[in-house]
Amino acid sequence: MGSILHANDPDALDAWTTVLTTGDIDAPRVQMLAYQVLHNASDITDAKGFIDLLNQHPALKDEMCEVIDWLKEESTVEPTPLPGVPVTWPLVLHARYERREIQTAVGHLNSHSRPQFREGCLPLVDEKIELMFVTLDKREGFGERVQFHDYAISPSLFHWQTQNKAGTNNTTGKRYLESESNGWRFQLFVREDLEHAFVALGPVTLKSYEGDRPISIIWSLQNPMSADLFRRFSILRDS
Repeated sequence: MGSILHANDPDALDAWTTVLTTGDIDAPRVQMLAYQVLHNASDITDAKGFIDLLNQHPALKDEMCEVIDWLKEESTVEPTPLPGVPVTWPLVLHARYERREIQTAVGHLNSHSRPQFREGCLPLVDEKIELMFVTLDKREGFGERVQFHDYAISPSLFHWQTQNKAGTNNTTGKRYLESESNGWRFQLFVREDLEHAFVALGPVTLKSYEGDRPISIIWSLQNPMSADLFRRFSILRDS
């Protein structure tokens, strides 16, 4: 049950309640639940197969229903679809998701494949959308030589530092710096530390940059953060 305690997407919670009580499957959202609950990358299933598995454990299924009901009562997120992405992506602006849920929502994980991914950025070439995963407090789980400076400047501006391989004259760096003309779009997902799920902050556009390998970029958020999110994300933390 601990693997879903972060969930506050009202659409996903409604879909999970529906499938657990009536059997009607919202396949993308149930797939997100499946791959969040099944942590082993080799556990490949589709939405129906996951529900069939749950039906074999009625006590677990009942407990999950109770937890989801509580999460629905606690959620204060408005069911606003994430802007700037395909309508088929079942993601909500300012909702929290674990990385596996986001990967599943965008089709990177599916009922046939669960590729490993632990990077900070996921470029989706077909959509020309890059997902940027930012962990603000990197004191655990990262080598001492890895240092990033990521933080909210204001509710509408976010300072982000690229990986060291990104330069002003290489393909990776140009994807960001020339995004006004090259067609690439960017979605920002931010979490406080490794204990939290990512918040979908939505689409960002380049405002300014400086430096090289890494490049320090200031992104403009299309949808400003709430005061609470800005407070959480505005502190520059030590690496």
